[in-house]
Amino acid sequence: MANLGFSAPNDMAAILCERIDNGNNTYTLIPNSISFGRVEDDKFYPEDNSPALPNIEDAKSLTNPELKTFYVFARPISELQNIYNATNLTMLAVDYYTDVKKRVILAINEDGYVQVVSDELDNFMGDIFVEQQVATKESGVSYTTPQGKVLPNVITSPSGEIDLTHIDNFAMEKYLKERIFENDDIIEDICTTIAMNYSAKDPSQVEALLSVGPTGSGKSETYNLISQYLGVPLTIYDCTSLTAAGYVGKDIEDVLKKVYINSGGDREKAEKSILVFDEFDKLAKRGSDVKDEQVQNALLKVLDGHKYTVSLEKNGGKSVELDTSFMTIAACGAFPDIFDKKKKASQPLGFTTGEKKDETTDLLSVTTEELVKFGMLAELIGRFDDPLVYKELTRDDLRRILTESKNSFLLLKANRFLTQFNTELTWDDTYLDAIIEEAIKKKTGGRSLKKTIASSLKKCDRELLALRNQEGDKPRVLKLTADTVKNNRRFTIE
Repeated sequence: MANLGFSAPNDMAAILCERIDNGNNTYTLIPNSISFGRVEDDKFYPEDNSPALPNIEDAKSLTNPELKTFYVFARPISELQNIYNATNLTMLAVDYYTDVKKRVILAINEDGYVQVVSDELDNFMGDIFVEQQVATKESGVSYTTPQGKVLPNVITSPSGEIDLTHIDNFAMEKYLKERIFENDDIIEDICTTIAMNYSAKDPSQVEALLSVGPTGSGKSETYNLISQYLGVPLTIYDCTSLTAAGYVGKDIEDVLKKVYINSGGDREKAEKSILVFDEFDKLAKRGSDVKDEQVQNALLKVLDGHKYTVSLEKNGGKSVELDTSFMTIAACGAFPDIFDKKKKASQPLGFTTGEKKDETTDLLSVTTEELVKFGMLAELIGRFDDPLVYKELTRDDLRRILTESKNSFLLLKANRFLTQFNTELTWDDTYLDAIIEEAIKKKTGGRSLKKTIASSLKKCDRELLALRNQEGDKPRVLKLTADTVKNNRRFTIE
């Protein structure tokens, strides 16, 4: 099914597709597997050393009757792991394999370019790797809800195209607040800023955002959801790769090349897209290492608005000019040292009084001085609005995410089991407690919830597939307890 060898984080995951010639310059693209490998000169080389595959957008290859298999949507494995909050590549591949097996009709237009004629999955050619796209959009496929059962209310998204110059920020806020909890003020401020950015007439009116807070509190997810809501391209770039690259040189060009690719090769969309520098705190200047300061300095031009000539091919060749003046640029970082010091400072003062500082208020504010002391350049921090500090999620918050969020992987899974296998998914409090305990233990907040749930349900998936093949879609109930989290073979199907 999928090539599941041991892959390096810099390797790529790609969907392999079978092409069927329909005649009249139209073709049907059928995704049928996942493979890992590398991309060079716009060809995908699987890691099992099988022959290189052309890109489905290569019109000459698409019309070659001798070529049957193509690749699309190659993405770095490390990027996919960030999206899925998972490191289990097998799980990742299986999730994609089962979710993307749709067909798309392609055509060669008069200029020789490949275009989508019709598709069974919304925005298949552009957004297949957006997690919510895969999880919730099943347009073109109809299900009959089993009698007597109610689907979890998790699938709501804006309909139609949104006028970016007149964004309803209140509607966007509501969409986010149904999915990210306990940070309503932050969500309101971010939605307001982004709505203002898209209505800006002058680059000086565009503001950059700095999101600060614990891992798994919803920083990156906020921008991911806004991108989905608005239907605009999103690029999340891990700053640790900038640091590892040493002196900057073409590194910023690499970031913008990714922005261009994520925008489907549309320059106008790229220049109005959202660019997030994740793990921003990893750029802090430590000791005498000059490269850290050089990387920060390189970001100043991006934030100020600058026209870059971005090479799209190795060793020169095709290039594109991108202007960052109207991009919405954000940075996300945990800055753990700052909050650790605040927590220590909030401990009781003296031996007898038991006096205590207001920890809640202190942990929800970060000053420019604290960021500079952490190792960030004052000039760089000055390019951003005041830091937006996310709250650390409690056990109760994590429980709400599991049981109430419209982005809850557990509720989405329940919806899928009901519609696809006629199986009602049930769980008791011990199951939720065990999932939450794993998240607390890993110190990753809400980030690890999906991975833990998916791991606990993997054998359930296997059993339901087998039962459907053997007995059809007769009604069933799948029951989960804490034992399911400890050993995913322990569950009950009735």
